[in-house]
Amino acid sequence: MGNDKDWSKIYNDWRDLYEEWSYKDHQAFYNEIERDWPSQVQCDLGYFAPFLVKAIEIPEIRVLELGGWKGDIAQLLLASPLGKRIKSWANYDICPAILDKQVCKDPRYHVRVPDNWFWETTIPDDYDLFFCSHTVEHLSRDHVKELLSKLDSLRSLRYIYLETPLPLSCTNNQWKDYRGSHKLQIGWVQLRTLIEAHKWIPLYLATIPGTFGAIRLDPPGIS
Repeated sequence: MGNDKDWSKIYNDWRDLYEEWSYKDHQAFYNEIERDWPSQVQCDLGYFAPFLVKAIEIPEIRVLELGGWKGDIAQLLLASPLGKRIKSWANYDICPAILDKQVCKDPRYHVRVPDNWFWETTIPDDYDLFFCSHTVEHLSRDHVKELLSKLDSLRSLRYIYLETPLPLSCTNNQWKDYRGSHKLQIGWVQLRTLIEAHKWIPLYLATIPGTFGAIRLDPPGIS
């Protein structure tokens, strides 16, 4: 599937037009990706498990996920021994095509495809952990800043967990000819600096760049 298309050019064109496109345009693009490349699952339990077990003190965790696609990661985690500590799991995704193709059937899980960008959407303020695996690299630097500001507004959030395959350090990566919808122009060092500027304190960093677990001791605006 998708092998008869020049995906390098398709992705390059998408990157060039990213800022010009509407949210609906981006949704249509991800519908096309789902049609030709339906499997999009990335998460390393070997990194997430130590963070969940050692760092998070909440006994029943309410998870807010961005970019969970068809719920594969949620299914994996909810069905594992770690899942006993998860009270609920909400997956917000951009792609309408995944709504009727969910693999996670756990009653604690639900998926939503909002009509606007996540940071422009009203999100219930009743989550403990923001979980985002292999998603932020698909956003622009400005959109990552808007995402972090949105997380600031969710005062119940205490933890975040990110996995993202970025270069160690860069400020203007164009991902030229990369066969995937990677857009984020900055590297891991710069992303971590952005996150920490929003008062997230690292609790867990993998031995290789790309995994970040953090706690927010006080919600923004509370001293």
